[in-house]
Amino acid sequence: MTIASEECRFGEPEIRFATGSPALIMPWVVPMKIAKELLLSGLLIRQRPAYEIGMVNEVVPRDQLERRTRYHALLISKVAPLAVQLAKEAINRTYEIRGLWPSVLNNNNLVAILDGSETEEQTMFNKIRDEQGLKAALAWREAQFREVEEQTRN
Repeated sequence: MTIASEECRFGEPEIRFATGSPALIMPWVVPMKIAKELLLSGLLIRQRPAYEIGMVNEVVPRDQLERRTRYHALLISKVAPLAVQLAKEAINRTYEIRGLWPSVLNNNNLVAILDGSETEEQTMFNKIRDEQGLKAALAWREAQFREVEEQTRN
């Protein structure tokens, strides 16, 4: 379960740094078109759209986050532990039968290839990071995505 505060953003920004998601769970959580949008672009979405597509269970004001998470934890704790354990196992097995683990293992291989490759973007990002620091490298990378927004605004 995921309880999110109103300030949260969700996505897989790793692709913007020429690396892949270490555990490819997104396609199992959201519809394929949204998974592709987030995984191919590195786009981050706010909590409301994340709730609407089923990525999070509940969105609450930041000052209520701990209370709501505690509520859900206490609610589950009132169910017989064996029932919770077996229900969780049944849910996990269902996803495993549908191919979750082969998908995760395949993704691990693809991420290893990507991380072991030296792309132009990685080289430049690392150079800026080494010479000017991480903040400068992140700013350089994000500036390229702001350019896209500016070019398509008109």
